[in-house]
Amino acid sequence: MVTFGPFTANLDTGELWKQSVPVRLQQQPFQVLVALLEHPGSLVTAQELRQRLWAEGTHVAFERGLASALRKLREALGDGARSPVYIETLTRRGYRFIAPVTVAASPAPASTSHHQTSLLRWAAVLLLGILSGGLGRVPPDDDGRLLAAESLSAYACLLKSRGEFSEALSVIRRAQALIPTSAKITAEVGFYSHAAGRYDDELPMLHRATQLDASSAEVWWHMGLAYARRQDFINAVASLERARGLAGADSRIDWWLTWARQQRAS
Repeated sequence: MVTFGPFTANLDTGELWKQSVPVRLQQQPFQVLVALLEHPGSLVTAQELRQRLWAEGTHVAFERGLASALRKLREALGDGARSPVYIETLTRRGYRFIAPVTVAASPAPASTSHHQTSLLRWAAVLLLGILSGGLGRVPPDDDGRLLAAESLSAYACLLKSRGEFSEALSVIRRAQALIPTSAKITAEVGFYSHAAGRYDDELPMLHRATQLDASSAEVWWHMGLAYARRQDFINAVASLERARGLAGADSRIDWWLTWARQQRAS
């Protein structure tokens, strides 16, 4: 999973989202995006793109085909060749991805204790209960509830990636019912409320999340995005600056903060 600006790309499945909304992109433009994201900040030559898009011996109007793929990619990203935010053209050489990129790393495998196995079973039972239309069995202790809530959060993320926003909101609300004191889960309820079209519920939930944990960079980042979507760039910048101060170096927050400052000044 690679994030840049408001976009997230799954390089394995060929999916692209903009703020949780799926973006339609054909295979060849997406392969161009993959090639650029694999080498952010570096030159990717036209010949390298040709080898990636067309098998050896394929007879095709290469320059026209590549130009078409790049045009479709830029249209999907809202980018422009003359003043690019994402894809820079290096005349007669190739192309370069110039925006900050964040890559989600997979967690390292770890041994599972008997206690962890028990908690995983509780999470699985609860999730299976929800998938079958019921509530599932609620874990008896705080550790079990936390793990079950995180499992539901991951499932809500999967539903969101499929465009099933109302279902994702329903699942994350069940996670919140398990651990109502979690600022992270509460902020996610606000985020999914917006995705599901329940706009009036977003900010109150995010404000509640800041009351639960004012030291969470992720909560303030969500708050900044919520204000930005409302064109309130004064509060957006203030929230994102707070997120930046708490998170330290974070290219995702830095990109949005720079953009929000530009919008505030315009």
